[in-house]
Amino acid sequence: NIVDIATGEASFVDVDAQGKRTAVNHKRITKWARTENYDRFVRARKEAPPTTPAFDPKASGGVDLKRHLRTLMHEEVPDDAHLERIYADFVSLLTSEDELKELLSYIPRSKGGVHVVAQGLFHRSISVKYNTIVLLKRLESFDSTKDVVHALNPFVATTYSQLLTTVFEPKR
Repeated sequence: NIVDIATGEASFVDVDAQGKRTAVNHKRITKWARTENYDRFVRARKEAPPTTPAFDPKASGGVDLKRHLRTLMHEEVPDDAHLERIYADFVSLLTSEDELKELLSYIPRSKGGVHVVAQGLFHRSISVKYNTIVLLKRLESFDSTKDVVHALNPFVATTYSQLLTTVFEPKR
């Protein structure tokens, strides 16, 4: 994404991939950076405060949930401890309906939508799976956010349903 490269927020598998993608898009980035549209974009990013405290690093104890989402959306594969921290932060900070709606606003369908977060269901770490289930369950608990969970693709939805049954409603 040109915007991510221009703002320095793009993540790459390695330095070679970063160099290639930046070189290929250099002309486009340079032209865009000279436009009034770019200036407006930069100003809007600086002036637009988060709508909930969960997405304000100052209010959430230095936790940057937007950076967590960018990590999950890009090619970079974080280590297990980092992923566990990301999902634990999601569960501890995203509790209200407004916070969950703001979460969804940062992961549009064009960038994977809720699947970005739901991929934690397939991680080998039990804590990542558990926190993913808790987060999806919270999304389901509000009328304004439950549709995104119901729109998961059938494979992810089946996995979620099976894990939910196993973890929260075990057979006795």
